[in-house]
Amino acid sequence: MATSPRGGESRDALESTDGTGEIGDPASAVTVELISRPVPTIEPAIVHIVPGGTVEWFGTGIRNAVAAYHPETHGPRRIPDAAEPWVSEMLYEEQTDAMTLETEGVYDYADTVVLCGTHESFGAIGRVVGGDPDLDAEPALQADPAALPGRAEAVARDFNDRCRAVL
Repeated sequence: MATSPRGGESRDALESTDGTGEIGDPASAVTVELISRPVPTIEPAIVHIVPGGTVEWFGTGIRNAVAAYHPETHGPRRIPDAAEPWVSEMLYEEQTDAMTLETEGVYDYADTVVLCGTHESFGAIGRVVGGDPDLDAEPALQADPAALPGRAEAVARDFNDRCRAVL
């Protein structure tokens, strides 16, 4: 289950203090930047958190919004079966939104903003790995990346390769 603590915690309070948040070194909290210009990007694109860890999305551009890949929110299911989908608020320059992810698993999401094209089609997608999931049982790795638009397909394939190499 995902919960959304909007406000309350500052960006500094969510900085990682245990693991680095890189694949294989989970952290209790990480910050992900949503970049609009010159090309929509999510940085870091893959983060690894402990079960119950928090991901904070930090807007650094004109506007961004993230949504879990799920039929109720955006596109095909690419989050754990037991997890609740989420959609962030619109994030403008230096605004944040955060989610605490209670269910172990792999969560894929997209920047769903549409300007001259969708940020997603430019490859602005991200992945959160929660805990130590069985990758073969995860919808994010079972789903066909070809169902994603534009550059998002190649990015999802890269995510799968990078996760399998470390986990």
